[in-house]
Amino acid sequence: MKFKFHPEALTEYEDAARYHHSAVIPRIRMATPQDIIKAMVASLHQRHLKPLGFRKSGTTRIRPVEWKHVMNVQLSKWNSSEEAQFTLNLGISIEPLHGAGILPAA
Repeated sequence: MKFKFHPEALTEYEDAARYHHSAVIPRIRMATPQDIIKAMVASLHQRHLKPLGFRKSGTTRIRPVEWKHVMNVQLSKWNSSEEAQFTLNLGISIEPLHGAGILPAA
């Protein structure tokens, strides 16, 4: 997915992505598209994935059920301060297949 940064269209996620004010000199940095994507993923996890049993590890979310459900957000290495892209990777891990020698060990 590709996002263009439009300062006039900032959402509730901007607050989650801002740096905190300094105690001496208040400084606020505008949220970058990457900050907004990370804040959206954090909000998605809190509101929807965590209640379903997903745990987070960095940018990966794992639901430890019989066949593990895996969701990973991968930011593009070509992102800039004005534009960002990411890839949403979805997968399952079937442990019995690893134990049976059909798939390599995870």
